[in-house]
Amino acid sequence: MSEPHYGIWVPVGGNFGPLNAPDEPIDASYERTRALVLEAERLGYVTTLVAQHLANPRSLDLEQLETWTACAALAEATESIEIIAAIKPLSNRCNTPASTFRSSWM
Repeated sequence: MSEPHYGIWVPVGGNFGPLNAPDEPIDASYERTRALVLEAERLGYVTTLVAQHLANPRSLDLEQLETWTACAALAEATESIEIIAAIKPLSNRCNTPASTFRSSWM
């Protein structure tokens, strides 16, 4: 039996603990994310997942780290950790049928 492998989710919307502890800032910066992923890699984690959100799901007023750019930057910064862009293709779908757009263009 193979050894278990562990990974972490990147806090693309910042850490949500401060929503209950206002003395700690919510930080969705690339610098913080990079530091966390490098620490996870140093500790032996093998995977990190970067969730896709076009806007912060908690509030539009909060920062949000963009998935594809963050993945590219993390790939440059790390040596061995696997970086997965966790894309949910149906979560951002348009509710208007494509035929509506097609007929309006023709």
